[in-house]
Amino acid sequence: MVIKMSKKVEVKLISKGIQSLLKGNDIADMIGDMGKEMLKEAKNMHNADNYELTVQKGKYRTIAAIKPKDAHAKASNRKYNTLLKVVSKKR
Repeated sequence: MVIKMSKKVEVKLISKGIQSLLKGNDIADMIGDMGKEMLKEAKNMHNADNYELTVQKGKYRTIAAIKPKDAHAKASNRKYNTLLKVVSKKR
């Protein structure tokens, strides 16, 4: 993939290199830290603090997932869109 930055600058992305970067330990740590911040925010909203964070390396990139653990947290998330609000703040 080639991206033209300007008339004189052209960046060529190597897919395997990008994938290895996205699956690397530095990126995993950064995603884990961001996930912990979002988890903390989600736990402080609407009296439902039973959420869990998982960080895992997928086929192409490292991902973080925050999920409600119990029925109360699920109902709260459904009613108030807690996780959607937390993710929207971080974008």
